[in-house]
Amino acid sequence: MAVISATGVGQAQWVSITAIMGKNTGSNISVVPQGAPALRFKSVQQGESLLTAGGTSDFQNIYQADIQYASKDGGPFPVQLAYPFGVTYSGYLVRKDSGIKTPADIKPGLRVSDLTTSPGIKTKQIPALYAWAKVDPSTITWVPFGNYDATLQAVKDGKSDIAFAFTSSPKTLEVSDQCTLIALDPAKDAAAAQRFLDVWTVASFMVVQEGPPGFIGVPSNGGLTGISTREANDTALIYNIAKWLDANYSQYQDAHPQNKYMTFDNMVIMANTFFVPMHPGAIQYLKEKGKWTAANDARQKANIDLQNAWIAGYKDAMAKAAAANIPVDAANKDWLAFWAKYQTDNASKLPVVRNYLGLP
Repeated sequence: MAVISATGVGQAQWVSITAIMGKNTGSNISVVPQGAPALRFKSVQQGESLLTAGGTSDFQNIYQADIQYASKDGGPFPVQLAYPFGVTYSGYLVRKDSGIKTPADIKPGLRVSDLTTSPGIKTKQIPALYAWAKVDPSTITWVPFGNYDATLQAVKDGKSDIAFAFTSSPKTLEVSDQCTLIALDPAKDAAAAQRFLDVWTVASFMVVQEGPPGFIGVPSNGGLTGISTREANDTALIYNIAKWLDANYSQYQDAHPQNKYMTFDNMVIMANTFFVPMHPGAIQYLKEKGKWTAANDARQKANIDLQNAWIAGYKDAMAKAAAANIPVDAANKDWLAFWAKYQTDNASKLPVVRNYLGLP
């Protein structure tokens, strides 16, 4: 069995799990590192590897064939989920004495750190926060910085009012003596949370469990990553993998810091909130544990319909590009422009890729 991992921390986590799984089951499991996400998922798509891990942004990139995924043998495919893999917590950093405790405290004219190397700050993360607050983002005074640490330091120094932060980053810990997070609690205002998701469509809400002591317990954002596979892979195999990971959690939970998030509870969260379909083997295990309902069936159908719409759209776009003598290549600017225009022109056939707050 082959697993293809990210390099560095991702590889170390996979090794920490598969070493125990292999010994426990007598299986020969290889972990192959690959730094390019598009190539990792391509390996799974083509059946070279059984599993890889990804977050909702990765899956959104696959569906929408963003840049490096926009190749002839890339783009959307029947990717499905098997089990949770890890969590990355994030949120909105402010000074403790700023008076900004919740989005209701956000007013026009605030200064916001802009990480110029991350376009999502100005198009997703910050506009989503302002949508929650019902404040026009055009009132923001952007304070540009070329590196992440500087965006956080500016808040501590009083040169910026808000910055988007990852709670486990060393710089977050460094500035936490004078800074905290804006509380985002969807349970208190579901309509506001939905406005947030209408802008940053693949975001998730979680209570922070990792980072500076003062941040623990704050309702904020969190990115749950999932172990993914392709639909064609054997149901019994994926079922047994999910079952082993749940039943043997105590054996591997301390082998890597991220392993503690590989819980059955997070599997249920994934099934209830992700836009990616669950693999039939994972569904079988969820049913066995009494955690798959008629609402999950409806969500699964909607997620498969969403996926199929993007698969069909990408195939149609490639055919039309070929007819126009435009080579389908992720490095071809003409093709990337053609694909972007196709998405705009066919928006009614390509549903928005979005997470959910939960089941209906």
